[in-house]
Amino acid sequence: MMTDIIKVKAYALIRRAGEVLLEPITTAEGDVIGYRALGGEVEFGELAGDAIKREFIEELGEDIIVGDLFCTSEDVYEYNGHPGHEAAFIYEAEFVNKDLYDQDKIVRVDTLHNIPVHAAWIDPQKIPDNLPLWPEDFARDIRKK
Repeated sequence: MMTDIIKVKAYALIRRAGEVLLEPITTAEGDVIGYRALGGEVEFGELAGDAIKREFIEELGEDIIVGDLFCTSEDVYEYNGHPGHEAAFIYEAEFVNKDLYDQDKIVRVDTLHNIPVHAAWIDPQKIPDNLPLWPEDFARDIRKK
């Protein structure tokens, strides 16, 4: 599956004390190969902040407040044997429902594959099994700030 489309993504940086809400990135076989913040694709005509709000409502059934732009990132990569290229906007955000900060894991529905994904609060300095945090620019910036 060769594609020449650059995807535009938007992610939410949601913090709890020294942790951030991250979800695993898996191979087609289900092996965890890294972590990322929650979010998704920006649709044509949609602003990145609006895309994040839409994704959280669609996939978690929860509303968020989108804050300031934390960073931007551009990444060329290979995923499951296919090349990819994405430009991403990562925004500070917070849950409207404050009870979510008391949960160790938060489940969202991957609407593309119709499967649950378990996000967790993780210290960005201590990613499990020393796996990467993506996108790379976000990983660099979150560890500095």
